Amino acid sequence: MTVGALAGCSGLTGGGGEDQITFGAVNPLSGPAGFFGELISDIQGSWQQRVNEDGGLNVAGEQREVVIEEYDSETSNEGVRSGIENAVNVDNVDMVLSVFRTGGSLTAAPILNENEIPGITHGFTPRINEEGNYLLRWTTSTLMHAYPYLTWISENDDIETVGYLVEEGEFGDDALRSVDYWFREADNPGDYVQLGRFPRSQQDFSSFISEASNAYDNGDIDAVIIDTWATPLQLFLEQQGQRGLNEQMPVISGVVGGDWTPNIGELGSAMNNVYHSQVYARPEWAGNEAIAQTLPDDFEERASALEGLDLETQHPVNNLFYSELIGVEQAFQNAESASGPDLRASLVENELETLVGPITINNKGQGAVNAALSRFSVEGGDPAVTEVPWSGEVPAITSIPPEVDL
Repeated sequence: MTVGALAGCSGLTGGGGEDQITFGAVNPLSGPAGFFGELISDIQGSWQQRVNEDGGLNVAGEQREVVIEEYDSETSNEGVRSGIENAVNVDNVDMVLSVFRTGGSLTAAPILNENEIPGITHGFTPRINEEGNYLLRWTTSTLMHAYPYLTWISENDDIETVGYLVEEGEFGDDALRSVDYWFREADNPGDYVQLGRFPRSQQDFSSFISEASNAYDNGDIDAVIIDTWATPLQLFLEQQGQRGLNEQMPVISGVVGGDWTPNIGELGSAMNNVYHSQVYARPEWAGNEAIAQTLPDDFEERASALEGLDLETQHPVNNLFYSELIGVEQAFQNAESASGPDLRASLVENELETLVGPITINNKGQGAVNAALSRFSVEGGDPAVTEVPWSGEVPAITSIPPEVDL
C-alpha cells in the first residue's frame, strides 16, 4: 500500500485544518482493477489542481484548499481496510472520494458509518445500502442497469418473452434475481427463459448463440439479453454477429458500465439491432439528437470542463468519476460545515447536478439517476445510435428484490 499526496498534486499532507479539506482516495492502483484505479487517480488529481487554481473548494461560503491522500488497495479487501483505517485514523480525512469493488465497499462501509465520514463507492452491490449509510453509491447497481431494458421490454408489444444469458458469480446472481423479480414477483408484462450462465473468462459463445437461435426459431423467445462485463460482451457480440443472431431478433446488452464502448466501431455489423442500457456512457454519443435529449441542457459546458482537465487517458468511465466530483463540489458548497453529518446531509436527499444529469441520493446511500436505452444500427459499415426507445429516471433501487415501487 502507498500512502501520500495524489500524483500530480501539491504534495501537501492531510490532517484537516480550517484552511483545507482533506479527501481520502482508496484506489486499486495495482492488481486486476489497476486500470480503473489509474483512471480515477488521474481525474481526481486533475480535479484537485483545477479547484485549487480557482481558489479552493467553496465550503459554506469559505474557500479551502483541497488535499487528497491516496491509498493503493491493491484490488483487495484487506488493502481497502488498511487504506480506510489510515484515512480515518491517521490522515483525519473529511471525506473519502473512492472505494472500489463490492468486497471493498462491504469492508469500508462499517468503518465510515462508525466514524460518520461520508464516502463514495464504486462497488455494484446493493447490500451496503441501509438507512443512515455514510458510504454513498453513485455507481449504478445491477438492477439499475437492467431497469431501462426491462421497462422497455415490458412496454413493447413485439416482445413477450426474452432469453436470458448471464455470467456466473455474485454479479450474475444479483442480475438473475433482478430479472426473476421483475417478471415473476413484481408481475410486470412479459417473461424470461434462462438460456445459460458462463464464467467471466468465457471465450467461445457458440453453444449459447445456438441455443438462443433455436429458442427463437421454436417461438420460445422474441429477443435475447446478455448481462455481463466488457470483454465477454464484446466476444459474444462479435460471435453472434458472425451467426446473424442480431438479424433475427433484438440483442439486448445489460453490460455494467461503459468501458467497452471505445471498441464498438470494431464490431461493425455485429452492432446492428443491438440495444444497450446507458447511464454514464451517453456522453459518448452526445452528438446524436435522441441521446442529447437525455442529457442536461448545459451538457456542453460541463463536458468542456471535463475535457479541459489534463488527463492522461480519455475514457467513458471518466464521465462517472467527474460527475461524482461535480456533485461533491455542490455538496460542500451547500453544507453548513465540513463535519461528516453536515456533509452527508448535503449529499443526501438533495438534487445534485452532474455531467449526465441530476442525481438524488436517498437515506440508504443509493442515487436515482437518468438513463437511456439506445438502439444501434449500422450505416455505411459503422455502428451508430439510431434510436432511443426508452429514457428517463432510474429509481433509487437499494436491494434485490428492490424495496421501491417499480
